[in-house]
Amino acid sequence: MAEERGIELVETKDASAEDFTELVTVRVGSGDQEVEVAGTSVGPRNEPYLVSVWGEGFYLPFAEHIAVFRYADQPGMIGRVGTMFGEEGVNIVSAAVGAEQDGERAVMALTTDAPVRGETIEKILGVEGFSIGRSVDL
Repeated sequence: MAEERGIELVETKDASAEDFTELVTVRVGSGDQEVEVAGTSVGPRNEPYLVSVWGEGFYLPFAEHIAVFRYADQPGMIGRVGTMFGEEGVNIVSAAVGAEQDGERAVMALTTDAPVRGETIEKILGVEGFSIGRSVDL
């Protein structure tokens, strides 16, 4: 599918993984921007989990609707997202956070019961401290 869309696909296999027996990392770049995400499968049914975005690790089950944000790691940021999602009628099903060791930046990943509109992402990015936000419907 990537090749059909004009996307160059490079596959690399490495038998050594520090934290997971199976790990798939996808890096997508355009111009000077690059996004890297990683996932794994868990248990006898190989349930997929998202385990990293923008270099920050966490553990979140995949779902049909996922939103991710990079933000300043300070109190109240998760609550702000929850409030805005609630105002839009979007329920958070699960959430995970990964933070830098120095505590300056963090990544929040959420699964929701409905698609997250682009306008909602833009509204959240208008709040001081949020720098990147994306939503994906699988």
